[in-house]
Parts: sequence; structure tokens; C-alpha cells
Amino acid sequence: MNATRALIEEIQKNIPKGENVVKYLTWKLGLSKESAYRRMRGVVPFPLEEIQELALDLNFSVDDVIRKEAPKVVNNEKDKNDLLLAHIIAYQNFTDTIKYGDHRSIVFSANRIILPHIIQYDALFDLFFFSLIHRSQLFNEIRSFSELSVSKDIQNIRKSILDHFPPFNQREYIVGRDLFSGIARKIQYFRRLKLISEKEVEILKLELFQILHKMETEMERGCNEKGEECFYYFSWLDIDTNAIYVDCGNRLVALCWCYGIPAFHNNSQNYANLEWLESQKKYTILISQSSEFIRSEFIERQRDFIESISENNSFY
Repeated sequence: MNATRALIEEIQKNIPKGENVVKYLTWKLGLSKESAYRRMRGVVPFPLEEIQELALDLNFSVDDVIRKEAPKVVNNEKDKNDLLLAHIIAYQNFTDTIKYGDHRSIVFSANRIILPHIIQYDALFDLFFFSLIHRSQLFNEIRSFSELSVSKDIQNIRKSILDHFPPFNQREYIVGRDLFSGIARKIQYFRRLKLISEKEVEILKLELFQILHKMETEMERGCNEKGEECFYYFSWLDIDTNAIYVDCGNRLVALCWCYGIPAFHNNSQNYANLEWLESQKKYTILISQSSEFIRSEFIERQRDFIESISENNSFY
């Protein structure tokens, strides 16, 4: 946040005289007026791609900004909340941007269950932030899953995403064979540490089964409940990364996860990454309305991962 404030100061200092900074950002970065205001208030951080574009256009050094206000160690409640907010804000930036476009198609590669899969499920959504807190060693105050309180800011952003998520002409999903393994092992880990109760485990399992049932239904019908075409591809090889690419006709919008950290790319004209993702279909088999035997095996494998949460195996 300190670096974000320093960046805002640098933009204001270098903006052409008489230019309205919000109008400039909406024009230069292809943002809505609301998104530009949020960035200038420091509510939403600037993605790296936007920072690079602004630095080139306004002729300032990104390195100088970073050195001027290096990130401080997380040591208070506001900084902790900012750390958690950054994850869902990246997804909000993504969903805000893809609203603009007459024709939208999406390609989603997934080797594990991540935020877009679980955002509409209350217990799994809380688990996402619970695991972030635990991983970030901010676990001094929260001793168990039941004590977690997700901030109002995060819940408001979640509601905004769910209320305004745009429709698609076509959805394509490239899924790995161990899609549910990671989240199953995560729940089992916290369960064995007694940070999650058996009752909470059952609620989490129920929501995972709901996600799996939704996927299975879309695979069988070839469309979702909104009538959008859905194509699921089962990958024979490991999927390298979790990524979402949306072609809006005049722009490509991407959201990728590297080591669990989301990276948002707006208005990219470089289709090389999307072409690379499309090339992964070479190693897949279509399981939507076809390949019934393989589809059944895939679903059963994911169901076994979910069921294994209640077991006490150290390795599975």
C-alpha cells in the first residue's frame, strides 16, 4: 500500500498540466471511470502491466517508486486486511474489465480448485482466506476456522463480483486429473491440526460435491444453467498453471495464478499466451457430451479425493 501511494503521487506529479487524471486513466488504460477512481484512491492496486504502461507514457522510473516506499512488514490489522484484499481485488479488476465487449469467450485452465470455482460457496470462500492467513503467518489471533471473520470490504467485493459477472458466448475448461486433490488435502491438513471441526469438514465436503455435481451436469449437457456453451477438456498431461483468458473481440484480458498469487493483465494485444493455452488441447480429450467412460472416471476420481478428507491417511 505504501508503494501504491507512492505510485499515485508519481502519476499526479507527471500527468500533463491541465489533464484530468481520471480521464487520462480511463483513456490510457481502457478503464471505467469507477475503476480509475478506485485506483487513484488507493483502494485497488495498479497491476504490473498498467504500471509499465504509465511509466513509459509519463516518463518515470518504477524502480524509484519501489525504492521510495518499499513494502513494510505486515504488523497491524489494516495491513493484514490489505494483504487479503489484494487477492480478491485482482479478480474484481478482471471481472470489471471483461464487462466491456460484444462477444466474449473464455478459456480456463485449472490444475486445482481456486477462487473462481468457490467464490459463490460460503464455507469454501472462508476457507480460502483462512488458508491465506495461515500461510502468511498471521495466525496469532485466529486459532480455528470457526473464529475466522472475513472483513466487510472483502464480502462487499465478493457480492459485487457475483452480482455483475458478465455472460459468455462460450466457455472452455481444460482440467487436470487431480483437480480436487489440492483442496481436499488442505482441508484434511487443517482437520488433523484440529483447526477445523468435523461438522465444518462436512459442510466443506458438501460444497465441494456441489461444485463437482455442477461440473458433471455441464459436461453432460454441454451448457450451464444460463444456456452458455461449455466445453470441458480432460488433460492427459499436467497443467502448468491456473489461468483465465477472455477474448472480448478487441482485447485479450487475462488472470493467471503464479504460486497462488493472481496476476491481472488488461488490454493485452499479445495473444501468444492464449495460443499456448489453446495448444494444450493437443494433449486433451473432450469430455463434454462425449467420451462418457473417461468423463465418468474423472468424476469418480474427484469424488474419491473429496471422500478422503475424512480419512486419516498421511499420504494419498
